[in-house]
Amino acid sequence: MCVSRDEVKSYLEWLSARTSREYRLLSEAEWEYASRAGTDTTFFWGNKENKACRYANFGDRKSVYQARIAARCSEKIKPLWSASVGSYEPNAWGLFDTAGNVQEMVEDCWHDNYVGAPVDGSAWMEEKCEYYIARGGDYEHPAIVVRLAERLFYGASPARANIIGFRVAVSLGGAAGLVPTGQQQMICKNPRRGYSVRFDATARTFVADAGGEETPYKVDAIEENDAGYVVRGKTVPGGPDFVAYMGKNKRIELSVNGKIIQSDRCK
Repeated sequence: MCVSRDEVKSYLEWLSARTSREYRLLSEAEWEYASRAGTDTTFFWGNKENKACRYANFGDRKSVYQARIAARCSEKIKPLWSASVGSYEPNAWGLFDTAGNVQEMVEDCWHDNYVGAPVDGSAWMEEKCEYYIARGGDYEHPAIVVRLAERLFYGASPARANIIGFRVAVSLGGAAGLVPTGQQQMICKNPRRGYSVRFDATARTFVADAGGEETPYKVDAIEENDAGYVVRGKTVPGGPDFVAYMGKNKRIELSVNGKIIQSDRCK
């Protein structure tokens, strides 16, 4: 919570590069599928609002928010704002906090309805989005707003709010948006900082260029998976250790002796 969409996306790029897996926001369709957990009721626990206090942090009878007027129960947990993850009972698939607590960003741009939406569960995007979709409701809302079908929206960066957070998905196997595994060469440039990195998996070379001065690193090991490469070795023979995460989502993170010295989107 209290993070902008751009900040969330930057974090997910960093996490993907760090772990060599693709972490991302859920699409709206994925979010509702996971939250419903196989149900077709108003809420994932059924149709009764008076059971909401077991499963959701919302504007209950004892809250300080106006929504308490319509509440039909009181929560045993009494957070003033958001509650710690896992404070309430999960849905049938073991997922916590898909109802209430904080709204959860999803990938999709805001659309008024589902006419023209993708039918494969992917995010519905536009070239430029003014608003994006959030799901799940939050601690200020009445119980009806934490229902499974409720759709909310939030603004593009730099907008932040203490009622909006995010949930993370990890893509398995051949994840959408990744450069195919056959890519063997990657170049990452940062003109503003005046350096670049060239990596060639076939030739087993990793070259850093700072201000026109190239430094070929000694590559000892290369690990490849669906999300990218992990390159390990020495900056110079017998010198400091380096680890580079070269994500095929065009993200790099370079560490020397355990300290991150470069974390960038590749150009």
